Amino acid sequence: MHKLNTFLHSSKDLVPYRTKYEYYNDFEKNPSVGPSRPSLLVASSYDLICDTETINQGDFWTYVIVCVRRPGKYRNLVTEKLLKDNEVKWSKIMNNYMIEKTIFNDMYWFAFNAFKLSGPELDAFIIYQALNSTHGLLERNSYYLDTLMEILCTRSYRQICEIKKMYLKYYNVNLTDSVCSKLKGSLKTFFFNILTKNKDQFIEIFSRINFVDIKDMITYFQEVRNVDITCRLKGILASKLRKCANAISEYCTNKELFFAKCCKEYIRNSNIKGAISIILTRSEIDLSDIIEEYRLRYKIWLIDDIQKLCETSYKPLCQL
Repeated sequence: MHKLNTFLHSSKDLVPYRTKYEYYNDFEKNPSVGPSRPSLLVASSYDLICDTETINQGDFWTYVIVCVRRPGKYRNLVTEKLLKDNEVKWSKIMNNYMIEKTIFNDMYWFAFNAFKLSGPELDAFIIYQALNSTHGLLERNSYYLDTLMEILCTRSYRQICEIKKMYLKYYNVNLTDSVCSKLKGSLKTFFFNILTKNKDQFIEIFSRINFVDIKDMITYFQEVRNVDITCRLKGILASKLRKCANAISEYCTNKELFFAKCCKEYIRNSNIKGAISIILTRSEIDLSDIIEEYRLRYKIWLIDDIQKLCETSYKPLCQL
């Protein structure tokens, strides 16, 4: 373990990782939002050979410890190379955690199949698992809505189009049909609008206009009219629909605080999968800021809350 720690921290040119792929929400790059701090530190020049050689000298948890310190696209490269160079060995090692899914390894299977993905593939994977899990992502049938809200309410339409492509490619199912089959009424219309960019009724305000305009609208009402829009939604929208509209409002106002609240809600409901999904999807964007918001709001570090949740059955997942 000492050699592994030395290897992980030996590079003198570690810098915050900046997302280089084209999967991002334009809103988060708007000057009014401010710069974001990813949590990953990486070498300015990635050495795939060095990573695979180090992992080959260890076991499955060596693979985990190295991979969680790499961006999603690097994790995928490492996984592919390990299986290509020594398929028999690594297929056997990964089988219990990543390849064969059973009721006994469901949590590990989710975590380790998720962390080798990134971008729209990762979002599509999380949504598919939520919609098709027997008990939903939060272990209760109605809680897949939290996953839809966290992902679909905070992605641009361009990102959603990419998610839809990956969903169809990997699962051979139309994402819009999958989501709408789980919902009804105004809530169904809300997500249909988000997924298809249609316009319909009052809810188009939150499901279709862009994030910058929503942010400006909220700011205007707060500063000029002294009105909190989210409070005014009570009595106008049903509780679940109001929750989605509030989610978009909070994301536009303070995205880091929004994701910090999502993490806390997941932890309160003992939803390890939900916490994992935020950590993985935001680590290359603004996880450092989310962690700081979490500490300021709840007076505890996010990792400490997660460790309390995982310390009994899933302690190794704290590596994530």
